[in-house]
Amino acid sequence: MRVNHKRRILVQRVLLIAWAVVGVAIIVSFVIVIWAAAFLGRRNGGLILILLSIMQLLVGGGLAPISLSIAAGLVATRINKPLQWWRGYLLTNLRRLLAKL
Repeated sequence: MRVNHKRRILVQRVLLIAWAVVGVAIIVSFVIVIWAAAFLGRRNGGLILILLSIMQLLVGGGLAPISLSIAAGLVATRINKPLQWWRGYLLTNLRRLLAKL
């Protein structure tokens, strides 16, 4: 009888820790969604999104959401900044054509 009681307490503690870790992952994911929706256009919005994505990976958020949010963070770092390298690689006529689209 005593062994079953100890085993039940151990299982309860393990489940409590597992639920706490899942809860932290859900909270971090929710923060990422809020940040991406409201604050991504700020000065360091892309960098903070990348850092939040790395934190999501560390708490068990999975690999697929991480890769997408890191890609979004990298793109977001270029918000409100001109793409000067296009001028060096694209012909003038092609740039004009693309500008008309």
